[in-house]
Amino acid sequence: VRVMGTEKNKYKIYNNEFMTVTGDTIGVELGIGHSLEQGLDQKTPILILKSCIGNRSLGWDLLPPESGRFDYNNKTYAAYGESPSSWPSDQPKPKPINWYAGKQYDADVANAKVCFLN
Repeated sequence: VRVMGTEKNKYKIYNNEFMTVTGDTIGVELGIGHSLEQGLDQKTPILILKSCIGNRSLGWDLLPPESGRFDYNNKTYAAYGESPSSWPSDQPKPKPINWYAGKQYDADVANAKVCFLN
């Protein structure tokens, strides 16, 4: 199932099909799926959840709940749930913006749970 959405329980289903090669390139998920199949009994269903919407960062949009705030190169980077993504370390935390660290992670997990129910 391929869905896209940035809000919890608000997504669009694009397709629901088995992974196949249809062009000149393939993504890493095909190789990972093949390796998993070879390592299992080849009858066990394999579900791969891939979060790959464009313009998303592992250190901001897809930050998991356990992630804490940290400092690097004179910048403070937001912990899960904080906003904005970073600010100068010697300055107080600025006013939040209309997004938070981990928001895409939250939406992806919530939407995956909905998919499991269907």
